[in-house]
Formats: sequence, structure tokens, C-alpha cells
Amino acid sequence: DSQTARLNNCDNPYRVKSANNLAIEIQNNCEDNGRVLYPVHAESDAHEDDGDFEELPTMVSWLQTFADDVLNIPPNDRSLYYSGNRSVHLHVPLFLTHSNLTWMRERTKEFCEQTSTELDATVYKQKQQFRLPHVPHGTSGLRKTPVEPTWSHEEIVQASSADVARPATAAEVLSATFDLNEQTELSELFLSENVSTTPE
Repeated sequence: DSQTARLNNCDNPYRVKSANNLAIEIQNNCEDNGRVLYPVHAESDAHEDDGDFEELPTMVSWLQTFADDVLNIPPNDRSLYYSGNRSVHLHVPLFLTHSNLTWMRERTKEFCEQTSTELDATVYKQKQQFRLPHVPHGTSGLRKTPVEPTWSHEEIVQASSADVARPATAAEVLSATFDLNEQTELSELFLSENVSTTPE
């Protein structure tokens, strides 16, 4: 509440004038005190990476296996997106605490080594940003779009060409991802450090 009051007392707290930007200062303070939760995303950039090429359905399969074996998230609770360029993203209803970011980065690297897959472990860091669904990619002009696990490469690319209304805020996306109800306890949404990283 005290940090919200500081924001409300400013004409434009998000305007970056210097390194002492108020919004960043408050976020740093909250992170330092362990009061920030990080939504869990997973990502593969292997579609076109340093001259190599992976089919989009292959990357979808990698993320599905990651959701099964590491995150323990059932199929109905996960969302897959094609970025519109070279990535496939996985959104799931789980949070990490600040102290677990390094642990998650290492577990992702371990999973990739064990399964010969290519996921981006660098996304687990403070202030990591992600593009909202249906926002066009700056390079390709294609939109970040939901995909189904059974779609072909061509179906995925075709879906990203459609002009669909995008959500107004990241909060809207998180609300849809988590689909919270009165029976959900916050403690149920934290990713535990005892999850498996060894494929069944």
C-alpha cells in the first residue's frame, strides 16, 4: 500500500528521466524484499537459430514434454503460442519466487541436456518481459498466436497471419492464464523445487 501511494502521488512515475526512475525503484525494492512473483513461461528459439532450422511442431513437442516432466502441468492448464518469428512460448499457471529464479534456470538447462532439446533458460530472470498474444512481431509482421499441439508447421504460420484483437494489458493475459477461482490457494501456484527433471 505504501508503494502504491508513492506511485499515486506522481504525475507520471513511468517516465524515464534518469536511473532514479520511481517505478523501477519501487520494483527493485519489492524484489529485494521477496514480494514479487514471476509467472512461469518457457520458450524455444530454435526455429531459425544460427543457421539451424527446427520445425515449429518439434518445438511445440519439446515444450509439451517440459510441461509434463518438469512443471507437472496437465494439458488443459497450459497455453502454447507461436511468437510470429522464431520462437514458441509456453504459458502455465505457476509462479516462481525471486529466490527460485536461478534454480529454475539450472533445471531448464538440465532438462535440455537430458533430452537433447533447445529451450531458452535465460528467460528466468528479474524484469523478464514477454510479448502479449496477437501483437505483431517487429521483424516478420506475424502475430503471437495461440497454437494447438496437433497443428502442422503450415497451420501454425497461417494462424499467425490473422488479424485478431489483442489484450490491453499483461494483467489481462495473466488472469486468463491463471483462471483463478475461489477454491485456489496462492500456495498451490508456486513451482516447487522438488519437481522432476528426469523424463519418465
